[in-house]
Amino acid sequence: MRTIFAIIAVMFLAGCASPLPLELKTARIDTAPAEEISVAVVDHRDFILNGDKPAWFEGIIRSVYGIPVNLERPGADGSQPFARYLATMIEGGIEKSGGQAVIIDLPPGMQPEAAREFLAREKRRALLTIMYKSRYDVGFSADYQYDFVMSVLDAEGRVMAEERFSGWPRPPLSDTYTIFDMFTEIYSNQLSQMLADPAISAALQKQIAAAAN
Repeated sequence: MRTIFAIIAVMFLAGCASPLPLELKTARIDTAPAEEISVAVVDHRDFILNGDKPAWFEGIIRSVYGIPVNLERPGADGSQPFARYLATMIEGGIEKSGGQAVIIDLPPGMQPEAAREFLAREKRRALLTIMYKSRYDVGFSADYQYDFVMSVLDAEGRVMAEERFSGWPRPPLSDTYTIFDMFTEIYSNQLSQMLADPAISAALQKQIAAAAN
């Protein structure tokens, strides 16, 4: 019954939804790394590590009675871990800008130092993102909590730049896209802002300079 209410809510909120444009399904990056780069997103969300939620979990949709329901994203993207979904958005942005990226799947809860050591074995520069929070809550309004740490690593796993990005925006419900596409656009915009951060962007530029020498 809860699932039925949630599906009805999604259908209602979707209305005559338009498909999300392809350019909004990936992150945006102005300058691609000059050489192939590893991309990894590690899930550190509490409810994933304690087994309360499945790895694909993005957030909850509330029924007409306010009952929270986990609703899996439709299609092939829905069954994959959410950390990989974000990694594909970063990978797509890099490749769209002319670069090359390889996704490295790392287990949930892997500590940053261990992740850096593992990525160094690939002998590629890397973009490592630790996801401490990412969760939406949708009823008759919406909110989204996020907390990420993004690091640019050299081929030896050393940190070239590291920044933390967190917030709790309350976006209006979209009258154009489905709930799933609405949050895909939010993720895309957030990842794009992270990649455009001066420290992160400068580190990527240093990668380009190092590759050219």
